[in-house]
This record gives sequence, structure tokens and C-alpha cells, in this order.
Amino acid sequence: MVANNTMNRERGLAGVNSYARKLGFDPIRHLVAQSAAPSWLDVCSGEGRALREAAARLPDTSVLTGIDLVGPLTPSTLPPAVEHGHRL
Repeated sequence: MVANNTMNRERGLAGVNSYARKLGFDPIRHLVAQSAAPSWLDVCSGEGRALREAAARLPDTSVLTGIDLVGPLTPSTLPPAVEHGHRL
């Protein structure tokens, strides 16, 4: 589980603006090492950018869930493994 407490709605998996930089490890490598069917709960996921990137790199058996208080600012089609919810 990851909580994006800095309100960074565009955070990705790798690079300058990423969970890998902030947490100091590769989330994909960690998830794959833990299970053949990894799951990720991303609290305050914003646009869900990191989850979208993860869906392209993780097995089809993955369950990736993003929850945000506002919801995505830009509606778009989600990969099958990604669930995104919001509360008003």
C-alpha cells in the first residue's frame, strides 16, 4: 500500500517524479517478488499514472486499486487490472 500524501496527482513509477525515487525501491520488482498475482492499493492515487504504468508491466493476474478523494481529473479508459474509485 502506498499513500501519496504530497498531493502529487501525476506521480509515476520511475524517474524524477516517481514512487521509486520517493520510496527508494522499484515497486514492480517488489510486487513481482511477492506473488504471482500481485496487488497494489494506492491511496490518494490522483490520476492513477503509476497504476497505469504498473498494469503494463505486471501479470494479468494483478489487482491494482487506486483510491482518491477527488477522483481522476481526466477521465480515461483504465487497463483491465486497474480499479479506481473516489469519494466525494
